[in-house]
Amino acid sequence: MDVKGSAGILSDLSMTRQQWMVVGLLIALNGLDGFDVLAITFAAPAVAVEWQLPPTALGIVLSAGLAGMMLGSLVIGPMSDRLGRRPVVLFCLAVMAAGTLWSAATADIGLLASSRLLTGVGIGGLLPTMNALVAEFSNTKHRDLNLSLMVVGYPVGGVIGGLISAHLIEVGGWRMIFYAASALSLLGLVSAWKLLPESVDFEQQRASSTSDVDGVNRVLAHLKQRLAESLPVERPERQRGTLFGAFAAPYTRGTSVILAAYLLHALNLYFFISWLPKLLVESGWSQPAAIATATFLNLGAIAGGVLCGALSHRLGLDAVLITALGTSSVLAVIFGVFGPSPDFAWILIAVIGGLHQAGVVGFYALIARFYPPSLRSTGAGAVLGLGRGGAVCGPLLGGAFLAANFQPQQVVLIVGFSSALSALVLVSLRSTTAPSINSEAAPHRRAAKPS
Repeated sequence: MDVKGSAGILSDLSMTRQQWMVVGLLIALNGLDGFDVLAITFAAPAVAVEWQLPPTALGIVLSAGLAGMMLGSLVIGPMSDRLGRRPVVLFCLAVMAAGTLWSAATADIGLLASSRLLTGVGIGGLLPTMNALVAEFSNTKHRDLNLSLMVVGYPVGGVIGGLISAHLIEVGGWRMIFYAASALSLLGLVSAWKLLPESVDFEQQRASSTSDVDGVNRVLAHLKQRLAESLPVERPERQRGTLFGAFAAPYTRGTSVILAAYLLHALNLYFFISWLPKLLVESGWSQPAAIATATFLNLGAIAGGVLCGALSHRLGLDAVLITALGTSSVLAVIFGVFGPSPDFAWILIAVIGGLHQAGVVGFYALIARFYPPSLRSTGAGAVLGLGRGGAVCGPLLGGAFLAANFQPQQVVLIVGFSSALSALVLVSLRSTTAPSINSEAAPHRRAAKPS
């Protein structure tokens, strides 16, 4: 695959302590995303019991947040290529805080679904923007690893959220989960306001001339990097901040194929994430045991995400990504055949979580490589946003299958095949397109000359 991504000003420089702090903040914010997304998953069994919800109604609530994430990625994510990364991050965190607080105060299923939709909009706008920020605050040496750590922050938030949620439900009921999520979103907003600067690459993109270095140098000074004397003569064209740019030539084929593959994997991933605690309860597990065991999905995801980032340079991003996708479908078959036996369920769930997250890490790295900085959030928003179609359909399919009296393990078996189809899509791309998706394209512009 022809990877269009370019080197930025920071690409060839050693990372300073300030850059690592920014990357660490972004990892923590993605952990917050993980907690906010999974809050309804942890609360779902208790909500279903309190309101006597059928599986189809619960599936709508579970999908509402994912639909909001799709909307946020498509509409808000591309705006950071036009308005800047920092203001979009702050806005999205404020929306997340308001949405989770609303969830805690709801009294009926319609309002709960609406509040999850609002929360999802904030999360969806935040994800592609953070993907661009991590890539742009990292140098070439650490970019893939930092992106994998950022993506791994999501299951870390899920693990911590699962442990907290199990306790909160016992103490104060399911609403306490959303109060905690809202408070953490407000903390993230304050932290980002104080610690997160604008992206150097964005400042370079919006500079009016080669001598307009004030914005770039303001960020470089914050990062304790050497200041720039001038900007390159050839600088990237500013994007309109709409998703259509991701489908324009020469990105049309690449965007379409990456989107199709991500959509199929998201179908399997979000079905499993959303329904796992409920599936375990349906199989005879207690609610606390189901939530506690579901955290192994996120523990495995942490290990799988980091391992994917470490292996991508050694084995190639395409080989790692395709293998993870195919193997996750094989394990879905094993889960479907043998069911969630208490003797080995936690091991199987952890490995499935690791493979799921390795797939996500691979897609995020692929997106960061494929698009140039001027199109990075737009491209990520297009793929992650439209790919949420699979995420939305996953929980809905789960609810529909259960309502049709399918056994839980049968549903896992059926939906799990979608990741294998995702792998096949990437295999077809790998065999027909050159160069490989492992390679970084040569920079299309020079970095600013430091003083």
